[in-house]
Amino acid sequence: MKIRFEDIELAYQSVSFGQYGENSAWLDKSSGKIYWHSESGDSDEIPEEVWESHDVIEIPHKRDLGLGRRLVFKFVESTIPDDYDRVREIFSSRGAYARYKVLLDSKGVLQKWYDFENAAEENALRQWCEENNIELLESGGSLGSYEVEQKFPVEDLAGVAERMGALGATVGEPQVEVDLYFAHPARDFAETDEALRIRRKGQKHFITYKGPKIDRTTKTRREIDLPLPAEAGTFDAWRGILEALGFSPVAEVRKSRRKAHIAWQDRNVECSLDEVDRLGTFVELELIADAEQLDTARACIGSLAEELGLSGSERRSYLELLLEQE
Repeated sequence: MKIRFEDIELAYQSVSFGQYGENSAWLDKSSGKIYWHSESGDSDEIPEEVWESHDVIEIPHKRDLGLGRRLVFKFVESTIPDDYDRVREIFSSRGAYARYKVLLDSKGVLQKWYDFENAAEENALRQWCEENNIELLESGGSLGSYEVEQKFPVEDLAGVAERMGALGATVGEPQVEVDLYFAHPARDFAETDEALRIRRKGQKHFITYKGPKIDRTTKTRREIDLPLPAEAGTFDAWRGILEALGFSPVAEVRKSRRKAHIAWQDRNVECSLDEVDRLGTFVELELIADAEQLDTARACIGSLAEELGLSGSERRSYLELLLEQE
């Protein structure tokens, strides 16, 4: 069975957030289900038949992949070598990562560290999947897949993050995402309710097509999301290709996004806490589902939204909200 890489990545982030051994996650390769265990919260019980199938494997901690302090010093050597001894001193006592990030922020390279860390972790995690014969399904990799999403404007992101934590979620570090949207040369996407964008997230790039919304309450729509080369110049090169084909840039949406992952009703719901330039703060809940799973996916997201105290769902996209301001 193909398993979404994003699900494995989010489980890895949750496992790596606490002290080594504090949180754990187990993947059933035959079903794609992830089972959670936490020393400080609720845990899933892995059925005996799953254990006996020998298809269950523990998600690694970053220390298992050699991505702890070794990665820190590799970054320091290449980016701020004059501070190498200072960083060694920082990591000689408890609370090192918090002080390390304060140092990076003062040097203006904190976001560069996040990008470096994310790229290294993704490469190592993909290698782990390959070594353990885990066949991956990339986000949007199935042409029959739909994005089932609800977005809510909120005033208190910290409060929502706290409620997510009470459900066993780990809210990740912020990442800046820049989305450039395009107009079609032959049809009006505003009328057809479609969208085409290029996304830049650190060193990662994606091109995404979103089809028309198919219901009146959520943002359920077909989505095709394809990764592009993680190389300098990719964003501008693909923009050039689309413009040469007659597509024209419409607007840029820039946001700081923190992601979390909540196991809810036997599903892994992706949660995003967004601070969007010129728009404000929002929370998005999302699942990827096949056509026959749409009703259960909508019900799952609706139930989780109620549990988190979210209301006033906003069906308009960030792009639509921005264009209405102009």
